[in-house]
Amino acid sequence: MDTRQDIQEQIDMIQTNKESIDQLPDKVQSGFEDLVLVVRIMGHTATGFNPLGHFAVEKIVEHLCENRDEIISAVEDVKTKLSEFLKGALVPITFIYYADRWRSIEGTFMQARTAWGATDLKSDWQGIAADRYRDMRDLQGRAFHAMRQLSGAVAPDLEAVALEALEFYKDLAEHSTKFAENVAESVTVLATKGPFAALEAKEIMEMAMGLAKFITDTLGDLAEMAHNLIIYGNRIARQTAVQDGIPDNKWPSAVTGRVEENGTVVLPGEEYSDGSVLDDNNKWSVKSDRIIQ
Repeated sequence: MDTRQDIQEQIDMIQTNKESIDQLPDKVQSGFEDLVLVVRIMGHTATGFNPLGHFAVEKIVEHLCENRDEIISAVEDVKTKLSEFLKGALVPITFIYYADRWRSIEGTFMQARTAWGATDLKSDWQGIAADRYRDMRDLQGRAFHAMRQLSGAVAPDLEAVALEALEFYKDLAEHSTKFAENVAESVTVLATKGPFAALEAKEIMEMAMGLAKFITDTLGDLAEMAHNLIIYGNRIARQTAVQDGIPDNKWPSAVTGRVEENGTVVLPGEEYSDGSVLDDNNKWSVKSDRIIQ
């Protein structure tokens, strides 16, 4: 399984868990309402005419309601945090996409460099235009080298960010699954235990709050990863700034000495493509030591 697919599966799992967690407040409310009803019926019936007994039953109900409110508060907090997370969850997949593009660019430049090397005329020709051609070849040779280095440097940084995010996503998927399943199951079981449920309600509340903290801490780690992302971004920005061999971040023109200012050519430079001899200047000529047949 590739990283892109693995990240998408974790996101899908978190989204599914989020949908389950969205339903928890109503389930918790309904479960505790049923529980409170049972506690009151059984408690007040058993107490009879003892006023202290009735007071004790209502204290139990009050305790249950407090636990219910704490559980719902934890659920709402998790809902909010997961909603914010899911808005930008696909970003690491975008990094992988761009990493693939950079690697593709690297391959394209390697192929182009091979073809470019096979069309070198420097060794066979001489003259003014040939000298200009030689200068241009030197410029383009540095450009090929620079672009290959750049492509090979940017892609690993983008992939490193995606892999780091994947580990956080796995943790978040695991903790959100536990939260959704455990809270729902615990409340369902609690509602069947009658007055004795008061002994377990606090434990369920603490369990819900504990799992919510795991999720919050994991999202906090993601925030720390965002800080690392800035570091990677700054490094990529430096790498993609002005390159040795790529003047003004543009592929060098097939002329030497050309000057452009704000997109306007100020000096046209010296072209090597002029093969005319009408000016009594043989700009291209075969070197004297070459055999011509």
